[in-house]
Amino acid sequence: MIDGKVHKLVDIFDNEQEANNFALALQENCYTTIFQMKNGKWGVYWRPHTGILCPYGVV
Repeated sequence: MIDGKVHKLVDIFDNEQEANNFALALQENCYTTIFQMKNGKWGVYWRPHTGILCPYGVV
């Protein structure tokens, strides 16, 4: 849950720049959020815009 909304983890990256680039690619169809994990890796989370499935939504 992020801000009361369900987000799904879509991928994990070793550095912030890779995570940002991936999140930007998804933002046309999805809401995205990036979090740094305790192990230093970066997780990209997403949820679809209303009525639209994210292209990476089959994970």
